[in-house]
Amino acid sequence: MSIVLNLRFQKLDKYKNSIFIANPKKEAEAFNKLSSYYTKLKDTIESYIPIYATTEYATIRFKPNNKFTFDENNIYTITFTVNKKANDEGKEFISCFLSNSKLLEKAVKIDRGEILQLD
Repeated sequence: MSIVLNLRFQKLDKYKNSIFIANPKKEAEAFNKLSSYYTKLKDTIESYIPIYATTEYATIRFKPNNKFTFDENNIYTITFTVNKKANDEGKEFISCFLSNSKLLEKAVKIDRGEILQLD
């Protein structure tokens, strides 16, 4: 079943996984859904879970893809699936896969000031 949420892109990790974040103030609906998914999964899955939540933020990590590119802090409407797969020993693994993305809101550019020449 596909899930649709508005999430803020945080970064690519060292394995090229796309990480999105939601906080309870700015992205309350997405935060609540990710938190509930995390609560359901953490009690049933013993391996790594690509969804994580605390009282301050919730994140979701998607498997690498070449179809989409994201800019940090932009908000995207994303469509994704959460899949469960067992290996040969029967250990279950959870993976999240993006199936669609649309830019919803561009991040405000931060003025970092002028670059100093210190040489």
